[in-house]
Amino acid sequence: MKFIASIRRKLLARRIHREIKHRVFPQLAEDKNCGYPFQTEDELWQCALRGELDAELHQKLLQKAECMGNNYGQAFRYIMYRDLNARMKMYLEFVEERTPRQAPAPQAQSQFAT
Repeated sequence: MKFIASIRRKLLARRIHREIKHRVFPQLAEDKNCGYPFQTEDELWQCALRGELDAELHQKLLQKAECMGNNYGQAFRYIMYRDLNARMKMYLEFVEERTPRQAPAPQAQSQFAT
């Protein structure tokens, strides 16, 4: 399973990197139109913010799942959250691999220095 998980992470990283470098950045530079709903960095920020705040979709999905019946709806929610959490974990690993490591805060170091 670890081998398959590793391949999935690598494919996700490749897909994200390729989309950013070959689609998002060229559209922001006005080199080509890739169909994104933004043209400028400010518009990109606004689109990202709207994505973060899209709680209405989440709420609608949960309401619809309640109509599926108790056991079926609960099973669906379990599978949905399991899949979403696995994908979010891969995104977190992607970000962590591309974020510089920070030194521990001075407070944290002094706690053990005694």
